[in-house]
Amino acid sequence: MWSRLTAVAVVSGFVVALPLRAQAPSSTGGARLELTSSSEDAKAAFRLALFHALNQSPVHATTNLDKALALDPEFGLALAYRSTPAFSPGVDAAERGRRLSDAIGRMTKASAAEMLLAVSLREIAAGRTEVAKQLLRAVSDMVPGDPDVAYLLASQQIAGRPPAEAQQGLRTFLARFPDHAAAQNQMAYSSWAAGDRAAAFAAGERYLQVAPMLANPHDTYADLLLLDRRPDEAVPHVTKAMEADPTYAGGHQKLGAIDLMKGNSASALSHFGAGRDAARTPAAKLENQHWIAVAHVLDRNLKAAMAALGEAATLAESEKLPAGPRALPHQRMAVVEALLGNRAAVQAHLDKSAEIGGASTGGQTAHATIAFASIGDIAAARNAAAEFAKVVAPGNPAVRTFNALIALLAKDVAAASAELANANPNDLLAKELRAEVLKSQGKTAEAKQLRAEILSSSVKQDGNNAVNFFNVVARLRADKL
Repeated sequence: MWSRLTAVAVVSGFVVALPLRAQAPSSTGGARLELTSSSEDAKAAFRLALFHALNQSPVHATTNLDKALALDPEFGLALAYRSTPAFSPGVDAAERGRRLSDAIGRMTKASAAEMLLAVSLREIAAGRTEVAKQLLRAVSDMVPGDPDVAYLLASQQIAGRPPAEAQQGLRTFLARFPDHAAAQNQMAYSSWAAGDRAAAFAAGERYLQVAPMLANPHDTYADLLLLDRRPDEAVPHVTKAMEADPTYAGGHQKLGAIDLMKGNSASALSHFGAGRDAARTPAAKLENQHWIAVAHVLDRNLKAAMAALGEAATLAESEKLPAGPRALPHQRMAVVEALLGNRAAVQAHLDKSAEIGGASTGGQTAHATIAFASIGDIAAARNAAAEFAKVVAPGNPAVRTFNALIALLAKDVAAASAELANANPNDLLAKELRAEVLKSQGKTAEAKQLRAEILSSSVKQDGNNAVNFFNVVARLRADKL
C-alpha cells in the first residue's frame, strides 16, 4: 500500500529495535538532521513514528508520536508532524494551518533545518507545493546525508508527474539510498503504472528484504500479484501482513477483494463485515462499508447496495468526517440509481453530494459523468465530463476515458477509438471501452480476451485497499459484452 498522505511524513533516520538495514539506509555521506529535544527517548519515538507513518502503520505511528510528545511536550518538530494529514487526517484546512503555525512558533530552540522543514510541512498542507519544494531544497542542502529529507523532496518533485517520470525520479533517489523502505514501496507502484512489470516486482521484493518486520511490504507484494491477476498467490502475503501487525487494517478488505475477483461474493461480504467490525478508525470502518456495497453491486443486488451506501452516508455524518468522505456515498448512490434506471434519484444524490462537498470537484464531476452515461443521458454526461476536465490536472488520462465513453454512447466508434489511444492503458474502464470498440469493429476474439482480463481483475485502487467504483462499472459493462 502507498499513499501520498504519508509522503509528508519523512524526516531523520530510523531507530532502534529495527533491523540494521532499516536503521541506516545507505547514503552518499554528509550531515543528517539533528533533532532538538530534551529527551533522547522522545527523539527515538519520533523517528519510529515517522518510519511507521511512511510505511502505512498508522496506529503504531500515532502511538509513537504521542509518546514522543508525552516525553517532551515542547518538541516542536513533533508538534508540527502531529498536525499533518498523516497524523491528524480529520482536521480541516484552517485548523491544520493554525496548529502548524503554533508548532512553528514554539520551535525557538530548533535548528534552521528543523525550522525550515516544519515550515515546508505547513506549505505542503496548504497546497503551496512550489514554496515547499524551495524550502526542502534548502533543508536538503543543509543535511545532504539525510535519506528521509531527500525522500520528502523527491516525493514532492515527482508528485503528479507521469508514471515513467516518477519512476525515473525514484530510481535516481534509490541510487543514493538503495535500502530506503518507503522509496522501494513507491517504486513498486510507480513502475507498475509505467508498464515496467519487472521493475515493479524487483522493488516489491526489495521492500520485503529491507523491512521484513512490517505488514506493508507483504500488502504491497500482494497488490502486485493482484495487478498481475494472481489472486491465489496474493493470499499468503495478506495472511503474513495480518500476522506481522494485528493493527493492520487492510487484511480483511484485501481478502474480500480477492474473493470478488474469484466471484465469491458471500465470502467477500463476510470479510468486509469482519473488517468493519475490527476497524480502529471511522475511516477504516467506512471503507469496509463501501466494500460491502460493491459486493452487492457485483452480485446484482442493487437495492442491497443502496442500503449499504445509505449506512455509509449515515456513518460518515455521525463521525463528522471531512466533506469528501461524507459526499462519496451520495456520489456512488447516484451511479447505482442510474444502474437501476431512476433518473430523478440520480440528480437528487448528485445535488446532495454537491451540497456537502462542492459541485466542481474531480470526484463529483467524475461520478456525475458515469451516472449520466449509465442512464443514457448523453448531453448531461458530456457536460459533466467537460467540468471534470476543467478541475483535474492537465493531461489527466481519465478525461480521455470519459470522452470515449460519451463517444460510444453517441455511437461514434472512430472518436472513441481516438480518445482511447491517449487514455491510461492500465485503467479498467478504458480497457472495457476498448473491448467495446473492438467488438464493434468485428474483432470479436480480441474483445473477448480483454473482457476476460477485466472480469478477472480487482476493483480496488492500485495503490491501496480502497474501492475504485469506476472499476466496478467497468466490470458490470464487461459482463454485458
